[in-house]
Amino acid sequence: MEVVFPTLIHSHRILTFKQIKDDLLKFIYEERKKDPVGVTISNEGGWQSQPFSGSSDNIVVSTVKDAVLRYFSLNKIFKEDTAIDFRNLWINVNGKGNFNMSHIHFGCDLSGVLWIKTSKECGSIEFISPNAYTQGSELDFYSHEIKERYNLYPGWAFTPEEGKIIIFPSSLSHHVYSNKSNEDRISVSFNMRL
Repeated sequence: MEVVFPTLIHSHRILTFKQIKDDLLKFIYEERKKDPVGVTISNEGGWQSQPFSGSSDNIVVSTVKDAVLRYFSLNKIFKEDTAIDFRNLWINVNGKGNFNMSHIHFGCDLSGVLWIKTSKECGSIEFISPNAYTQGSELDFYSHEIKERYNLYPGWAFTPEEGKIIIFPSSLSHHVYSNKSNEDRISVSFNMRL
């Protein structure tokens, strides 16, 4: 059996996250205080910041850019002459009952999320297989072992973890489940062009 046409989702941790977490949270809550309304895109409830450009000079932008560029460089993911352009970044603060509807990120190649503050049952992010419709019936007939070995599922969820970044194709449909905890789920989302 051969695996063809895979969808790559990159996942890694910021090793120094514990040292910068409090500074990130301070900056995020100050931003929300300056603009308590924020914007509504895919979020149902919660607060989403105005987007920051990739050239903005603040702790959120520099943390994401440094971590992402280091990951791609150290792991030799892309060809040597590949340039990464951070198009925009934004902050998400989702309290109890808040969630994000299913969406994609138009006009970009890769998108990602960095979780800053999480708690148990704060809501996972789920990606929908780009083949879910065309292979929907077929997927039902594979054995459990084959599904496990090749990740043959109509959707795949990641549990938020503080200091963890995931990067995925911008065209991959995804949604974030409702926060069932009493604490804020805080993340930073971003878009990149290659």
